[in-house]
Amino acid sequence: MLKWSPKDPDEVLDYSWTPAIDTGDTLSTATLSVIDGSVAIDSQDDSTGILVAFLSGGADGEIAEFLARATTTGGRTFEETIILPIRATTGSALANTLVDMFPAFASVTAGTVDTWLTIAARTVTSTFGDDEDYAKMLLACHLMTLQGIGTGEQAKLAQTGVSEMKSGTISLKFAEARAEMGEYGKTSYGRMLWPYLKAYMGGPRVMATGTYPVYPSLT
Repeated sequence: MLKWSPKDPDEVLDYSWTPAIDTGDTLSTATLSVIDGSVAIDSQDDSTGILVAFLSGGADGEIAEFLARATTTGGRTFEETIILPIRATTGSALANTLVDMFPAFASVTAGTVDTWLTIAARTVTSTFGDDEDYAKMLLACHLMTLQGIGTGEQAKLAQTGVSEMKSGTISLKFAEARAEMGEYGKTSYGRMLWPYLKAYMGGPRVMATGTYPVYPSLT
């Protein structure tokens, strides 16, 4: 599966696909079709031996899916699934960095990510020094995961409090966290964040604060 770089809904951009044709064989035809999503294929061309498609539209937060298909003069057929995250560029630079670093939130709108980064900023401040941005992203990811925001089983399990799930031959289990981590031990993001909280806050404690899942403060 190929992943193209994100596109803003208002942008019209060209994307390319090169099938892995064997030496001595040549491209006959190459086409791109939409499998899922609201992105439009404005045009496509394969005359140079590479499929180039101009794409427009899409909805902020969706992940468009395409099927690229090529045939060769030697009688071969190639197919590849391609995904394209649609992301409005109205979000902050840190929000864009977050979804690039943590793909589980690629389908979350920039506005939502920025909201949780703002909440995280109430805990992670400039006292974290050079680690401030990274710690802020980890806390935002942790909080979103606890709310079931994002993709993957981790969000589902963390939100329900389940630590292990089995389905057929598949078994998924969270790594056990030390009791002192409290709510932070429920997600991988919280566990990655914990050493920073210990280093810069001298040991956080978990407390309820209205609608926010967790809000640490100095002990």
